[in-house]
Amino acid sequence: MREKRLLGRKIVTLLPILALAGMGLTACTADGPAAPTPETTAEKVMTVEAVPTVSTPEVTVEATPEAASKKQAVKQLKTPQGFDLPAGAYPQAGGPIPKDATEITSVHTGDGAQVATWKTPSGNIGCDLGQFDGEAVAGCGILQVKTAPKVQGPDGPDSPANWVEFSDPAGAYFEVLSDVAFFMVPEPEAQVVPYGQSVFFMDYACVSEKSGVTCWNVKSGHGTFMSREGLEIF
Repeated sequence: MREKRLLGRKIVTLLPILALAGMGLTACTADGPAAPTPETTAEKVMTVEAVPTVSTPEVTVEATPEAASKKQAVKQLKTPQGFDLPAGAYPQAGGPIPKDATEITSVHTGDGAQVATWKTPSGNIGCDLGQFDGEAVAGCGILQVKTAPKVQGPDGPDSPANWVEFSDPAGAYFEVLSDVAFFMVPEPEAQVVPYGQSVFFMDYACVSEKSGVTCWNVKSGHGTFMSREGLEIF
């Protein structure tokens, strides 16, 4: 019984000491190199937020007069006769036969025909250039096109055009091809003109490009620019 009472006193005596020790430990944690308290973390966050940020000024690039002039010049391309050229057309269209142009070698002869024919590598566009029964023949046709002007055709006044004739000195015009064109005839097969090359026959010149075909009458300056996107005349 005495030992139990002594043990009880020892336990009671140790409790204040442990309490004081606990206070000492807490004090050490707050002042020493231990993990920061929430107050310390808050101070660090506030310190970071207090650092001034550097803003990047907006830079406005203005078009120079030279660039604006060049853009305007592209929109105002004209033939030597003053006709507006469609966007994408060969820049020198309407003028003389290009110096690098070669004469078309595939020519239909006989029965009053002297018509040179050529087509693009895709075969979507082909042209007949020359004369038939003493009359000028100069035009290009297209097999597939997204948009085309509506003209009088076999199906009425709203038939989509698929041919442009530019042999008339008065100007080029849209038509609906109701018959087989010479470039569609297998014998002799129409000459394939690679993209980037130009050809001519008589008074007509054409340039084959990936963006489309430009053909014109070198005497009148009238012609056409056609592609899968559409048909245009000048």
